Amino acid sequence: MSASQTARILELIAHLDPRVWVLHPHQPVLAAQVVRSADSGPETRLNPQPLPPRDLLRLAIHSTVNSVAVTAIAVQAAGHNVQEVLQEVGDDWCTPADGRLPWPRHWPAPPLSRFDPIDHDTLVAAVQAQAALAFQSYANGVADKQLSTGFAALADRLLKSAADENASDR
Repeated sequence: MSASQTARILELIAHLDPRVWVLHPHQPVLAAQVVRSADSGPETRLNPQPLPPRDLLRLAIHSTVNSVAVTAIAVQAAGHNVQEVLQEVGDDWCTPADGRLPWPRHWPAPPLSRFDPIDHDTLVAAVQAQAALAFQSYANGVADKQLSTGFAALADRLLKSAADENASDR
């Protein structure tokens, strides 16, 4: 199944359960969490609750995907080859990193020391799958054919890598 098919299935499921929208980088559920985490209102000051580590990781993935997408759009607008940027991000995110979480090297990686003990391969596959779906949302929403194709290719590459990573777990 391609990232495009997976994203479409999740869009359909979201009609029944809107919490699925947390996978999409432009939906209100994610935006509300970011606002809540940055809120310094009276309720937050009285009972400060940091976001759980998995929520922080999910937000870091979306923040990085959004930053990569904005960078790709700027590169494209400047008349440069956007495929080089997306290829480099794919190389970084899909390459084993000696026990560390593979992450695009030009963007800050989340600190994994805050996570519960978790199987590294499963975490890597989950991060790649979530990034794939977020890049696919850009591919579906961008009118520029070259950008759309680049985002879709990166999404498919990340999804394939996640599936391969998950298959090696078994």
